Amino acid sequence: MSDETQDSKHAPNVTRRRFLTALVTVSGAAVAGTIAIPMVKSLD
Repeated sequence: MSDETQDSKHAPNVTRRRFLTALVTVSGAAVAGTIAIPMVKSLD
């Protein structure tokens, strides 16, 4: 195999990376909301 074939095989998948970044961001926001809402209610 040539170097070009190996490079294209291991090229980063930008679409997958964007999807995973969005998934982690949304999950983090959901966890933060789950923690923050009861904390704010307890202060009331």
